[in-house]
Amino acid sequence: MSDSSEAMLRIVRARHAAMSPLERMRAAAGLYDVAVRIVDSSIPDHVLGADRRYAVFKRIHGDSMPEDALRAAACYPEDGKA
Repeated sequence: MSDSSEAMLRIVRARHAAMSPLERMRAAAGLYDVAVRIVDSSIPDHVLGADRRYAVFKRIHGDSMPEDALRAAACYPEDGKA
């Protein structure tokens, strides 16, 4: 199902085809960042730190990642230093 016309789909496909791999990666990363911000805004304010990151990762990745991987990804120091 699509809400876009065939003409618009052709324009979008042509634009994507004209992008370099780096441009496509940056576009995808930007969309992921927006999704993370949207999901993060839906998590209650009292959920903080690793618990908040876990909640965001779980909502975005669901069952596509093993539980241990989600928990490990959420558990990093707040200041970003190991």
